[in-house]
Order: sequence, then structure tokens, then C-alpha cells
Amino acid sequence: MSAERGLRRWHAAVEGGNDAAVLGAMIAEDAVFHSPVVHTPQKGRPIVTAYLAAAGQTAAAAPAPAAATPPTVVRG
Repeated sequence: MSAERGLRRWHAAVEGGNDAAVLGAMIAEDAVFHSPVVHTPQKGRPIVTAYLAAAGQTAAAAPAPAAATPPTVVRG
């Protein structure tokens, strides 16, 4: 699976309720998650699923970015 397709599937899973079973179904048994926080590779479906589920909860709890407002042009 391409990274782009995998990311789309993860986003869909998060938007669909962040179900660990759905996340686990898309993760290979021998998956490895490289965390910039933990600094060591996290190996295997259960731990990778747990990290992605936690990331999904964090993303879902974050406020949506405000809509961009076009700049106001003031002419004097």
C-alpha cells in the first residue's frame, strides 16, 4: 500500500470513530512505527495500532483551524 493511500485510510478510520479494529485491519503484522518522541522503533501490529489510535484521538480533539479570511485592502 502506498503511503498516500495508507494515510487516506487512516484519516477515514479516525473520522469514522477511530475504531482500533478498523485501524488494526489496515496495519501489517510486522509493521514498524518510527516515533519522533519515543526515539526507538515500535514493532508489531498491536503497538503500531495503539500509537495510531492515540494520534487519531489527539487529532480529533484538536480544534479545527479557522477559515482563512482574505486580507482587507485599505486605500487612502
